[in-house]
Amino acid sequence: MKIGELAQATRLSVRTLHHYDEIGLLKPSSRTESEHRLYTKSDIERLHKIVSLRNIGFSLEEIAQVIGLSQEKMRELVDRKMEALESQREDTERKIWCLNAAKDLSSFELYSGKENLVDVIRELTIQSQYLSRGERNDLEQVGKNLGLEKIEELHIQFSKLIEQAKIYMQQNVDPKDPRVVSLANQWKALGTEALGNNVEIADKMKAALKENPDFASYRGITPSMINYLRSSLDRTN
Repeated sequence: MKIGELAQATRLSVRTLHHYDEIGLLKPSSRTESEHRLYTKSDIERLHKIVSLRNIGFSLEEIAQVIGLSQEKMRELVDRKMEALESQREDTERKIWCLNAAKDLSSFELYSGKENLVDVIRELTIQSQYLSRGERNDLEQVGKNLGLEKIEELHIQFSKLIEQAKIYMQQNVDPKDPRVVSLANQWKALGTEALGNNVEIADKMKAALKENPDFASYRGITPSMINYLRSSLDRTN
């Protein structure tokens, strides 16, 4: 079979087949007297293998390694490819989760500004790095169960608590003061509701804030505020 016929049969370009020849991936078994490439049945079978591997994400360099390897070596390479694809899928799903959540929050008046939306995406990105795929799915389901109207209401209530906490801190109100204790308990209750009463996710969110103390600063949440409210609860519970 000549190269033009092979290109038409496989829906590949002649240029691609030339490239495969140049890199030694698929060399024709023979040539005509005028040096035109001729492909045999075994060449065509090899090309089908190349195309199949390309379709599932193998690079040309990887295909060159796979073809001709022993079954054992090929399984090892396939396993490595599977691990890489799983990692890519996890990363893609994590990014989609962040963007979907940011899209929902962008409709809220609190986060309508461009800068705020970038901050929201940053916060979600950091959060997503602490959550497993299952936990992100769980949190997404909590959001669906609550509905956007309820979520916005929770965010507004959080904003009011944040502003009140700032006032108490500026006035040096003792954390043991009943007003601060009440605020801290409201904060905790809102967080519990927003996270679907999931203790594991709550612990991971605490870790995210502890290790990234400024990631929610755009909302006015600072490490000193968290410590202030936490000390209030620690002294009463």
